[in-house]
Amino acid sequence: MQSTSSRFETTLPKEHFYSPPPKRTIKPATAADWRTLGIVGIIAVTFIATVQLLTQRQPAAAVTATAAAAAAAPTAPDPATPPQVTPEVRRAQLLTWPLGATGWTTMPDGHRIVVRYMGAVDTFDQLPRTPQWSDMWKVTQSGASWVWYTPVGFTRPAWVDP
Repeated sequence: MQSTSSRFETTLPKEHFYSPPPKRTIKPATAADWRTLGIVGIIAVTFIATVQLLTQRQPAAAVTATAAAAAAAPTAPDPATPPQVTPEVRRAQLLTWPLGATGWTTMPDGHRIVVRYMGAVDTFDQLPRTPQWSDMWKVTQSGASWVWYTPVGFTRPAWVDP
């Protein structure tokens, strides 16, 4: 078949365009295929059984006999094992800010804001009714500090414990 155009000339074979695609046939399994599958299965089962035998724990009687023998025999301190030492744990100390001091704090929603320490009150009910935004008061009854802040999702400020 001859085809011409202004850009190129080419000759295309007819069988490429006019013949149907070859049909793919599924080959039935032969005895050799089943033999290979059987060998692979035996190897897999052997591997799994070996791993289980290697990771299996000792029987309880053997463990008890070993523990009883170890308890009866006097033991010297093992130089490879260091002695157990209880470390000194320092406790956090309460910081008190001077009145009117400002500082940074991280709010529960992740925002960091500058707060102004206004003092301490005995109970939560004694917090001021008309505070300014970012005022921080300490409640001595609970030991918590409260900040007048507008949390995410709120439309008005509220007392928030940072």
